[in-house]
Amino acid sequence: MSDDAQAEAGTAEGQGPVQISEDLARHLENKRDDLFEKFEIRDEFPEAVLEEAEARTQNVQSEISEGIDDRKDLRDLTTWTTDPIDAQDFDDALSIEEREDEYVLWVHIADVTHYVNPETAMWDEAVERSNTVYLPGYTIHMLPPILAESVCSLVPNEERFAHTVEMHLDKAVSYTHL
Repeated sequence: MSDDAQAEAGTAEGQGPVQISEDLARHLENKRDDLFEKFEIRDEFPEAVLEEAEARTQNVQSEISEGIDDRKDLRDLTTWTTDPIDAQDFDDALSIEEREDEYVLWVHIADVTHYVNPETAMWDEAVERSNTVYLPGYTIHMLPPILAESVCSLVPNEERFAHTVEMHLDKAVSYTHL
């Protein structure tokens, strides 16, 4: 990859969706079906899970507005997602600030547990799935899309609940890669 191509890949414009031929799309779909079968991956959610997710997202913006005062407000931080521009959900993000003697790094993760709790069908399904599965041109969510792509997605200009880790990195210390 040339230096120019590599630099372009690091920009929002360089992260656009990949274009593939119809033949490759059919091949990937067949491979996807093979993977689903081999690893027992279900693409569909049980009806009870979808119903819970739908009910859980009703009137959620007023719930967020009411609960926001009980949390630390970090909306003034410049924040960007670590997910690619064509992702279906943006569940993690970063903020960084340079100070005189240190860097402060915030890692934000969407607060899924605010919406998905033990002893619910959504919880049981999420535990069984364990994670979101990303395949070329296809995503199998751990959570129903109505959650993953809305209240559990840290999108710009929308109030969302998140868990955040704040790290202080001393400028005088050398950090090595593990």
